[in-house]
Amino acid sequence: MVERLSRPDVAELLAGRHRPDSAALQLDAAALRERLDGLATAYADGAIDVRQLREGSERLRARLAELEQQMAATGRDDTLAGLIGAADPGEAWEALDLHRRRAAVDTLMTVTIHRTRNGRPPGWTPGSSYFDPSTVDIAWRG
Repeated sequence: MVERLSRPDVAELLAGRHRPDSAALQLDAAALRERLDGLATAYADGAIDVRQLREGSERLRARLAELEQQMAATGRDDTLAGLIGAADPGEAWEALDLHRRRAAVDTLMTVTIHRTRNGRPPGWTPGSSYFDPSTVDIAWRG
C-alpha cells in the first residue's frame, strides 16, 4: 500500500474526479425523502391511485439511490486526504487508524482471498504461520 501511495499517478487518479458538495447531496436526498412521504400521503388521501404511487416511488427511489452512491463516493475521496502527496507516504500510512486504512484499501484496490487447501501447507514447520500469500490477489483500481 505504501508503494502504491508513493506513485505520482495516485493524485492523478483522483484529480480528474468531480467532487460533488456532500451538503448539497444530503439536502437533495432529504427533499426526495419528503417527496416520497408526500406520495404516501397523497395515496392515503385518495389524490393518486396505486399506479401513480408505484411509478412516482420508483422514480424517486432510483434518484435517491444515485444520490446515495454519490455521497458514498465523496466519502471515499476524503479517505485519501493527507495520504496523497504526503512527503513520507509510509509515515502517513502508519499514522492512520484501522478504519481509515481499511477505507483507503477499499478505495485503491480490490482484494480477493481465495480458498486454500485444508490442513497444513506443504513444508509447514511447527511455530510457523499457516498463511499462504499465494491465495491473495490484489487488483489496483483505475
